[in-house]
Amino acid sequence: MKSASDNDSPARIFEAVVKVNDQRTRAMDRKVIQALDRGVRGKKVALLELNFKPNIDNMRDAHSIVIA
Repeated sequence: MKSASDNDSPARIFEAVVKVNDQRTRAMDRKVIQALDRGVRGKKVALLELNFKPNIDNMRDAHSIVIA
């Protein structure tokens, strides 16, 4: 997205993907809080991040980090 904005090119598809990903992260936040009876303080929760691309091993921009 930075490259597109640096070159004044429209990046609507990428912007839409980022928006949907952010919405999914917030939805997962709500599900976790609801599953823990509205209280997350003082509780330990394990998060597992699964990638769908082969040979991807970095956690850069991982949604599990945002949720944590």
